[in-house]
Amino acid sequence: MRCSRCDREAEIVLRYAKMSLCRDHFVEYINRRVRKVLEKAFSSGIPKRVASCVSGGKDSMVMLTILHDLSKEMGFDLVALYVDVGIDALASSRRVVESYCSELGIDLYIVDVGKALGSSVELLASKSRRDVCSVCGLVKRYVFNVFGVEKGFAIATGHHLDDVVSFTLKYVIFGGYHPLKPSSIIPAVPGASPRIRPLMKISEREVLAYALIRNVPYARNVCPYARQNPVNELMKYVFNVIEKKHPGAKLSFINRLEKEYENDLGKLRSSLCKHCGMMAQKEVCAFCSITLKAFGEAKGSQIRDLVRNLEPVKNGDG
Repeated sequence: MRCSRCDREAEIVLRYAKMSLCRDHFVEYINRRVRKVLEKAFSSGIPKRVASCVSGGKDSMVMLTILHDLSKEMGFDLVALYVDVGIDALASSRRVVESYCSELGIDLYIVDVGKALGSSVELLASKSRRDVCSVCGLVKRYVFNVFGVEKGFAIATGHHLDDVVSFTLKYVIFGGYHPLKPSSIIPAVPGASPRIRPLMKISEREVLAYALIRNVPYARNVCPYARQNPVNELMKYVFNVIEKKHPGAKLSFINRLEKEYENDLGKLRSSLCKHCGMMAQKEVCAFCSITLKAFGEAKGSQIRDLVRNLEPVKNGDG
């Protein structure tokens, strides 16, 4: 099968777009779609300073690769942000991130949660009587937000189309907390940094294909606490069946919800945590609440002080 844009052999078929693309034109296609997200973000007033949150996994490393390409073309500042949660099994992920940032020449900021709290995420989870995965996610989201506020960056995360579709469908059916609002751009509010999801319209299949075609390095180790969420997996399965019958269904679903959500963005409101001054739904933010319960002390201000004074590890050397 030939590429829809040239005479070379096609590497991937995109049924929803009715295209078959060679390696170069696939990379160009994905980069152009991410570029549209960034153009929309910058034109809406989001600063042209982007912190790419990287875990070492394929999604965030592909995002970093694309943002690195586009930062040169579009003239925005790019740094990488890695949160070390103190889980020994993830040490190799940190090494992958450090090595790749060094290769690309990207300034890397590393927030060591263990040093900041005097405790690992595992101990924090144990003391607060919550599972490690949910506590880890809470901590990372808080650190990302603090970094954006203290350093003046828009925060970019590597959530792809399948992530947002499954979380949104789960929320529609079951309710509960929904951390992945269906919008590729979320503006700043008091106590919260602006956020960008560059890959939100890119499927997991496309992300993997991009990683393989560009030979993007990523950690293949699995966190010992990672658990399959049967509901999330079921939501992905349901939409994959629908997508197979109706190519483009996932994208149409998210596009429609994004338009509805963006109509309400001006109504976003937040209060500020009485301990750390970051965004909170109640009087105390979730991070200060959990550290207060675990240690008898709200530690949000300590994280803010740490991040405020944090210097990048230049080119991964440090």
